[in-house]
Amino acid sequence: MAIGDISAVLDTQVITNGRTPRITHISGDYVGIVVWQETTNDGILYTYTIDSAGNIGNTETDSWIFADVGVTPNIVNISDDKYLISYEINSSTASVAATLTISNSGAITKSFIDTMDFSSPPVRAIYNTLLVTGDANDICFSNNYTSKIDSFTADSSGNLGASVADTADYNSVGGSITLHSDIVNIANNYYAVVYKDTIETFSIDSSGNFTSVDSWDYTSDSVLLGNIIKVPDST
Repeated sequence: MAIGDISAVLDTQVITNGRTPRITHISGDYVGIVVWQETTNDGILYTYTIDSAGNIGNTETDSWIFADVGVTPNIVNISDDKYLISYEINSSTASVAATLTISNSGAITKSFIDTMDFSSPPVRAIYNTLLVTGDANDICFSNNYTSKIDSFTADSSGNLGASVADTADYNSVGGSITLHSDIVNIANNYYAVVYKDTIETFSIDSSGNFTSVDSWDYTSDSVLLGNIIKVPDST
């Protein structure tokens, strides 16, 4: 195939009634997938294998219902076998960040290492973006449906900070039901995010404090699902 060509679908795996799946690489052929069940609102973590030819294991390696209500979950790797999950716990006003262990062979330790509640003030994690900065002070971001980005710490052992370190509030940009983009690292401690028709850039210090840098209303059109990516080897 030539560079840029897209092949036919290689393999598929159906997760019955699983909504808003998010996937993370674990090790080798192993991946982790979080979903929520449309019929029950359970938050579920699955592990599967996907080999280098794109073949998906026909059965799950492991699974865990991590929450009776775990709506629109997301998952990222913190370090080694430690992972961070965020999800809504009542589908409207409260959310949780939690850490856990997944072995390199896809075995899930079915209990959380630590949890942090985003319910006061209320934060919705619907279509939430998680990002681990790689900073020596373990700074993470949670970009939420309420037009707010929260910073907090998650160390290599899975211990979370006692509370949110700082919050960047972009509510005036899009209101309380703004669908946001991923957070993109520009360079060093500078980041960009899109809310509706506006691109926002900010920096964050080693304590997790945000500083707004610039803002640009890039279109006169009404944008619902804007997103931003960084072109490799560019600024």
